[in-house]
Amino acid sequence: MTTKKINLKKVLPVLMASLLMGFADIVGVATGYIKKDFGLGDDLAQLIPFMALVWFFLLSVPAGILQDKYGKRTMLNIGMGLLGVGMLVPFFHYSFPVMLLAMILMGIGNTIVQVSANPLLMDV
Repeated sequence: MTTKKINLKKVLPVLMASLLMGFADIVGVATGYIKKDFGLGDDLAQLIPFMALVWFFLLSVPAGILQDKYGKRTMLNIGMGLLGVGMLVPFFHYSFPVMLLAMILMGIGNTIVQVSANPLLMDV
């Protein structure tokens, strides 16, 4: 029986992507705070998770096609970049429209990360 040595340089980016996917799930927690901060009703507050989750429906297949064209690692980096930008946007200006923009960026980034990271694990 042979043991396979794990290359940390290959595994670490994938693990970081998984960590970022967990942070993107902050949408559910953030919704309550955003609702309270801006005095939103339940119907308007549900726009927040919708803005993040609708992108799974809209971009999963196109992200897979782009992944085939540009590569898993490139798409993973793009997705993590979008997630990071989406998380930083509210620090510069905190308003309801800006929070919707942040959720859109995080939703797009999370979709790309999930589409790219899961198959990338098979290559490691």
